[in-house]
Amino acid sequence: MFAQLSLVAGIVLLLIYNARLKGVFDRILNWTLGVQGIFLTAMAYKSVYEYINAWGLTHKRLYGLAFATLVAGIFVLFFNNYRQQKPKAIFVKKTIIFSGLILLIVNLLNFDYLIYYFKKAKTGQGIDYTYLSTLSPDSLSYKEQFLKLKELSEQNEYPQEGYDNKNPLIIIHKIESLQKKYLRFDLRTMNLLDFWQYQQIKEIDTGKLRAYYENKRPLKIRY
Repeated sequence: MFAQLSLVAGIVLLLIYNARLKGVFDRILNWTLGVQGIFLTAMAYKSVYEYINAWGLTHKRLYGLAFATLVAGIFVLFFNNYRQQKPKAIFVKKTIIFSGLILLIVNLLNFDYLIYYFKKAKTGQGIDYTYLSTLSPDSLSYKEQFLKLKELSEQNEYPQEGYDNKNPLIIIHKIESLQKKYLRFDLRTMNLLDFWQYQQIKEIDTGKLRAYYENKRPLKIRY
């Protein structure tokens, strides 16, 4: 829902930007549309906050926050420019700079790390380890995920609400892929966070667990 609200707010902003009339009524209409656009953006923030609070962080929710922030910032820039009666070219220039800043922040932030360590994704059964296992090495979570899986697999019985992972092989294959990547060090393919994650999991032996799940040995679920 937050994506749709932000999109509608963006459309409202576009309508205001393209307004050509200069009468008093038109100014009132522009300000009214602006207030509505800001309200929609605020509702988008509220929606994504409620989703995050209930179900944790995901890439979609983080990108939704980024987009809502972009729209809100453009609204502020536009009405500041509109109030001061400056040329639209100045607004466009500031918007490009602001958009570039948002893109830079999004690229610098480690979404995978935030998802795992600040607000894990959830389902009705608890933490969504199926989703968490799809995170990139940037999350620096592979060792912790593997140890959790190993511990519960050795018990051969665990409550579904305590560990919701529909495909444990995902994290196993990711660990093996990273181990294989750095089996022979190549500076050309090195990624700092990749390598940092590799240092944490390079000694892990996944063979036993991989064989266990490839044989599709069912785990007993206690409700």
